[in-house]
Amino acid sequence: MEIGRRVSQELGVEEERLYRPRQAPQARSLLMELCRLYLTGRTSLAEIGRKLGGVSGSALSQNRKRLEVLLGKEPSLRKDFERLSRGMISRPSQ
Repeated sequence: MEIGRRVSQELGVEEERLYRPRQAPQARSLLMELCRLYLTGRTSLAEIGRKLGGVSGSALSQNRKRLEVLLGKEPSLRKDFERLSRGMISRPSQ
């Protein structure tokens, strides 16, 4: 998935780790939220979850809430998220 490749490159995490629970939690959380933001409307939450390694739509929503808290507490994570978000806007992905 293109979004996964971008997150992997930007954060220096092996792409395969992004699709496994507890392997790279912050990077995976960013990936999940970026997928939810930029694929919803073109792809169902269920399909997005399957692409992310079997994540439920509910888990995507819970991730969003946890990530909002983390972004408020960790400025470097917020910068990573904003940088990745800008990249998604300039080049929509699948």
